[in-house]
Amino acid sequence: AAIARSLRDSAYGASVHLARERGPFPTFDAARFGDAPFVRRLPQGLQAAIRDHGIRNSHLLSIAPTGTISLAFADNLSNGIEPAYAWSYQRRVRVGDEIQDYQVEDHAYRLFRAHFGAGAALSGAFVSALEVGPAGHLGMVAAVAPYVDAGISKTLNLAPEYPSEGLAGLYLQAWRLGLKGLATFRSSPVRLGVLSTQSWDEPSDGEPQSGPRCPRCDPGDPEPESADP
Repeated sequence: AAIARSLRDSAYGASVHLARERGPFPTFDAARFGDAPFVRRLPQGLQAAIRDHGIRNSHLLSIAPTGTISLAFADNLSNGIEPAYAWSYQRRVRVGDEIQDYQVEDHAYRLFRAHFGAGAALSGAFVSALEVGPAGHLGMVAAVAPYVDAGISKTLNLAPEYPSEGLAGLYLQAWRLGLKGLATFRSSPVRLGVLSTQSWDEPSDGEPQSGPRCPRCDPGDPEPESADP
């Protein structure tokens, strides 16, 4: 949250600086803009600067889907706020009319193996998407959402055995946390997705995890709840 807050304040401060040089965005209205709930959460100094000078951008912050971007441009270095799907997995990619499979390894995982060897046990910092658990995924989005004025791309990965009736409880909890939206994905034999921790030709009873569930990330799955008031 502290990182997201710093990014927000820096971005809004830079946009005010640009407004002083080039003017605010064309439809800027100081009263209406300043009355927005997101703007009212800004530091008082920033709010005053916006009233006095305007702001160059109507929106400034978004957390984009970075899974493919991290593979293409950053050597699989970071997935943004997404935890690593797994430390070694296959990614299925459509190239023209053909489907090709690529073996992918997490950047931090490769560095760890290079320093400590192939047989070394992974440290507690290595927590994959399935090990985080639903509550951990929701908590991550809730932590950064107050500091992002546009959208957040974040997938809540569910184990194949996660019950369908539990989804209502997840979406209700996301609403209670004030999230704008929630994307969930649960792999199954008929809906494997583009990532897999084993060969696409091998039968799978579920995606394996790399270790025990992280108790710091997920104190427990939310109980399935009824969507009825």
